[in-house]
Amino acid sequence: MFKCFFTSTRMVLSFVRKRKLIKKIIEMNKNLITDLGENYHYVQTIVKNKLELKKIELAETSADILGKTILILVLGSISLFALITLIIIAGVLIYSWTGSIIMTLGILFLLAMLIILIIFLSRRSIIYKPITNMIYSKLLKTK
Repeated sequence: MFKCFFTSTRMVLSFVRKRKLIKKIIEMNKNLITDLGENYHYVQTIVKNKLELKKIELAETSADILGKTILILVLGSISLFALITLIIIAGVLIYSWTGSIIMTLGILFLLAMLIILIIFLSRRSIIYKPITNMIYSKLLKTK
């Protein structure tokens, strides 16, 4: 009789413990699912914010490069106007020394060809490298 009572008591206690354990596991699963959902939303927000920051950085870099390009074009236009004016003045001076329009045009043509040759031979150091360095420094700048 006592044996049967202890056995049934053990079974009841075992059943109660199993039920409590199952409730704890279910509660832990609910908490885990809730935590995973919250973490997913946190990660989603972080990724969205990073993407927005990259868009803003790209817009800033693009605006900076566009601004420098416009500045270079304006300065180039002014420089071209100044160069044309200097060529006209040089032509008038050379004409006053030589007295011949053909000789003046020939000398101006040779000077222009010499300038073009110098620019062509040094194009990497005076054109390509500065522009490439400017673009890389703007796109790959570190903060």
